[in-house]
Amino acid sequence: MDEPHDLLKKTNEATDENDKGEFFESFIGCAFQRLGFSSRLKDGVREKRTNLTFKKSGGGDVVLFCHFPVQSQDGVIEGYAIACEAKATIGAVGSKAVGQARNFAKKVKENYPKYLVQPLVFSQSICGYDDSGRRNSPPEVVHLTPKALLSLLGIQKKRLEEGSKLITPLNIVFLLEKLVKEQCLEPDEKKVSEIIHDIV
Repeated sequence: MDEPHDLLKKTNEATDENDKGEFFESFIGCAFQRLGFSSRLKDGVREKRTNLTFKKSGGGDVVLFCHFPVQSQDGVIEGYAIACEAKATIGAVGSKAVGQARNFAKKVKENYPKYLVQPLVFSQSICGYDDSGRRNSPPEVVHLTPKALLSLLGIQKKRLEEGSKLITPLNIVFLLEKLVKEQCLEPDEKKVSEIIHDIV
């Protein structure tokens, strides 16, 4: 369970912006793998035949997949994907990042048309969305932070040690659906933990 913490530490110690971005993307992928997701951070064979790429200028694209049928609020879907716009910055997140997350989600949906795709902005921002981000994020672009994700990993670790039911991708699907439904698009770690405890 230490690897995500180590990657986040490397993110914040990095002086090169490209290194910082790569460490942050690796942190996201590594952390979500511990919650049962399959993460994509780099182009593979499949992407060579599509317009979906993870090599855009500036980076920041991570897809977190659940490649099996999932029961969502809308019924059974073939799979689930979180289209994540990753920002290692601690500054406010604006409408540009929201738009990038939405556009990336559309590209993922084009390539996985029978999947439910959730756009997500993931950043270290201390204040979350700025005014433009708050105006443009509804109805569906959730903003999560490392604190919220690490709180989920803490719960997962405790449940593993106790032999309790673990957090699964389906629980994360319900978590994000609930946040969108309640229009709680900038949840803190306490809110995320409360919802997960109610769901699992």
